[in-house]
Amino acid sequence: MSFLQIGAANLVGIAVYLATCLAAIATALRVPKSVHHGRITWLVVAALFLGLALFRLGNGEEEIRQALRSYLLVENEYNSRRTFQAFALLICMALAGIGAFWAVVRFAHWPVWRIVIAASIGALGLFYCLRIISLHSVDRLLYASLGPLHFNHVLEVLPIALIWYTGWTAHWRGSPRARRKRR
Repeated sequence: MSFLQIGAANLVGIAVYLATCLAAIATALRVPKSVHHGRITWLVVAALFLGLALFRLGNGEEEIRQALRSYLLVENEYNSRRTFQAFALLICMALAGIGAFWAVVRFAHWPVWRIVIAASIGALGLFYCLRIISLHSVDRLLYASLGPLHFNHVLEVLPIALIWYTGWTAHWRGSPRARRKRR
């Protein structure tokens, strides 16, 4: 696939992912050296969004979808793909629920900003799974039109916006305690 074959929506998505990567790097550099875990968290976020940009640039989502379609065709299961998709969707939702429960128990001592980032990344991962599985009834909801946007655009942007907001409030604007000290 050449660069010219990438659609406008994918180019916007790549640009948003790269901007988020750069913002996370800038935030990591802003975190005080004494807060080592904060820098690491933001660098992991930067690496993740760089990976997502490359994944989208390489059309990874469609490649995985085509590989699953090819597998089902080879196994003569394509006509009953809805069962496979429903089962895969059930597994993804169960893993997301188990992961959320585990994260709440395991990471309850984390600062709120790290919990918000982890939840946002988890939601983005679940969203990608939903799009890759491509169950017709879920696709109807994901690609429903909301004016010039589709619902899937909103679902993709919300976790990213939360990450941006978290970086802004936690490390750029300063914590409530730091703001009180400045007054």
